[in-house]
Amino acid sequence: MQHYIDEFSVADIRYTLSEVWRILSKRRWYFVFPCCVVTTIAAICSLWVPRSFTSTTVIKREHDPVLASMMGRSWTEPYGEISRRMASDLADQQMISNVLDRLNLPEDAQPLDGGVLGPADAAARAELTRQVAQGISISSVEASPNRDVVAISLALPNPGIGTEILRAVRDEYVRHAEQRTVEVLRSVQQFFQSETERCRGELVALRRRLVEFETKYPGIDPEAADPSQSERAALLVERLEIERKREDLQDQVRRQNDYLAAARESSGPEAFTSSELEGEPNPRFVELKAEIERIYREIADNKMLRLMTDEHPVIRRLRGTLAVRQAELETTPATVYEDGAALPAEGLMTAADKAERQIEGLKAKLLAVGARGAEVGRRLAELDRQRVLNSEHREEYLKMRQSADRVRGELDTWQANIGPIDHILAVEARDRGIHFATVQDVVTSQKPTSPKAWMTLLICLAIGACTGALAILLAELMDGSFRSIKHLRGSLGIPVIESVDEILTQPAKRQMIWRRLVLVPSAAAALLAFMVAAGAMAYLSLEKPEGYQYLKSSPSRMYRYVFEGS
Repeated sequence: MQHYIDEFSVADIRYTLSEVWRILSKRRWYFVFPCCVVTTIAAICSLWVPRSFTSTTVIKREHDPVLASMMGRSWTEPYGEISRRMASDLADQQMISNVLDRLNLPEDAQPLDGGVLGPADAAARAELTRQVAQGISISSVEASPNRDVVAISLALPNPGIGTEILRAVRDEYVRHAEQRTVEVLRSVQQFFQSETERCRGELVALRRRLVEFETKYPGIDPEAADPSQSERAALLVERLEIERKREDLQDQVRRQNDYLAAARESSGPEAFTSSELEGEPNPRFVELKAEIERIYREIADNKMLRLMTDEHPVIRRLRGTLAVRQAELETTPATVYEDGAALPAEGLMTAADKAERQIEGLKAKLLAVGARGAEVGRRLAELDRQRVLNSEHREEYLKMRQSADRVRGELDTWQANIGPIDHILAVEARDRGIHFATVQDVVTSQKPTSPKAWMTLLICLAIGACTGALAILLAELMDGSFRSIKHLRGSLGIPVIESVDEILTQPAKRQMIWRRLVLVPSAAAALLAFMVAAGAMAYLSLEKPEGYQYLKSSPSRMYRYVFEGS
């Protein structure tokens, strides 16, 4: 069998404009009848689509002049928080449930003994609560820093209870918002106070530890003057002076030993009487007394000016030095003679005795100087150990200082917020905070706000048109007959010499004319009338519910209203 590619086949015929127009013309009733039927059914079904009626009220929320004058100078965050939470607070199901309970809604709800609803009534109350929570919405009409005008809307299927519910919810929200402002302020104030006490306790503990470190490790604070530096410098100078004195005394002892050896080799003893010896004050005795007085003064100054206790390392060191000086003072004669030795008890001495006595005095001084030098060395070693300990614990001390500074800054931050909150609470206590007023009372629309009439009609028409197009497509696909010579020649691959039209008898022709000119158009007109009537009823039920109820009660009224306009 031969096929011609240039001829139209069954698959190709549907993609040409002429063939599409032929199909639409031939099968127009396949589109009209399903479209009218489905559109009519959809319009009738739309009458049972749930309607939503909207109730609207407008409220004004403005700051009192006293509060407005404090804006920017006091903590007013609760007012902004309440403004941001208005939508969620209005849709709070607990508040809505309380409102419905006070209004005794739903109307047929009958509480049992004790005021508790039965299972069915509780379920109805919960469903109504959910509808109210989902149907509430707000929109801003006017907004400024100190004044807001807000429209509150409530969409419910039952317009009879929308006004009452919205009014009660609005009043309940206003009362709740005023209480919530004070609650938020007091809650935040308590939080700030607790944080202030916590920071103050931490700061006291840190300061106590810092004082313990400063007492235990003097000079550990790098920002304060190290008291051991001056003491160390004085001890170093004193050690140099002690070394010089030790060398001088050692030289004097050598000279006195040489003199003693020379005196023992001389022929006769040289005697002196006490009357021949002229005494003078002992310089060491005077020096010890002056040093003891200086130590007493230094101890008194440290206690009074620097508030040091007897357990302070500096006080303890000064007292140790004082004890050594007092012991040395007790063994030091107040008066010496010109040779530096004390007069013997018998009042007479030889040159050798004089030299020996001077040597003994010099050795006693050497012992005292050595003891002082050892004490100075021990004190310097103690200061060095103290410096090592300070360096080992300085990092820990500095960390505590940083923690104390951080806690002090946090404490100042918390304390800075308490005062402004007290001011706002005082304003609220005198009802000079935020005020609510009703700009427009609750108004409920008489026609449904959802669904929209024209959108519903367009959807019904779209469903009918899609159904008609689908009917044409199915009829064309299921038709297996040859519809043209080209179709036949292209499908069978044989030439067509001649074609003969359908031969109709007179009865068949009259039947065809009756069907095409009377029956089918009449049926189509009836379906179109039903479709228009159903669409008009759907439109009236959405745009004019009163007229719809009026026409619904009388079919004759419906006919006159739709077709005669009366």
